[in-house]
Amino acid sequence: MTFFILIGVSLLVLSIFTKRSWLLYLLALLAFMIYFGWQGANLYYFLLFAFGMALLVVELYVPDLGLAGLLGLILAFVGLWLKIGRIELTLLILLGAIIWSVIEATLLLNWGFQLQMSPRFVLDKTIGHSSENQSELLPDLSQLIGEMGVARTSLKPVGKIQLGEKLYQAFSQDELIEVGSKIIIVGYQSNQLYVRRVK
Repeated sequence: MTFFILIGVSLLVLSIFTKRSWLLYLLALLAFMIYFGWQGANLYYFLLFAFGMALLVVELYVPDLGLAGLLGLILAFVGLWLKIGRIELTLLILLGAIIWSVIEATLLLNWGFQLQMSPRFVLDKTIGHSSENQSELLPDLSQLIGEMGVARTSLKPVGKIQLGEKLYQAFSQDELIEVGSKIIIVGYQSNQLYVRRVK
């Protein structure tokens, strides 16, 4: 039955690389429900775990929050632990799910998939649309491909970068990018800049 946990996690990872994410969310929820069951106490365990996973997804959309990811991980752990009853096995399953998520995301990126998360869901202040810190907006930013700059917020995967004196919203195309890291713009699609860390 643990297989259904991995299926659900795989669907969640795939959802951030496709425009039909709502369908994948529902399928992931179904996979988790099959694992936990929906009768008696199992329903509460399922709700704890599902809410925790939802917070982990939210963490991807809200770059500087941090708390959502931590709380999500705790809730997912508690829900799974209550279902299994053994801490060591719970940790092993969660660790396996995390490793599988990283492998899957890496494979999808290597196969040419791109993050499809809508910036409309991201908090305005995290992408620089506040009156205090406005990003420079241009009709066509494709001319910036190949330019190098600095990450002004963490990109997990969305955040702000600085090129010269200008700030832009950007998506990390391959990994978490910490504040202050040097970046290079590698793509421009659907009015969004895509960057990678300069190693």
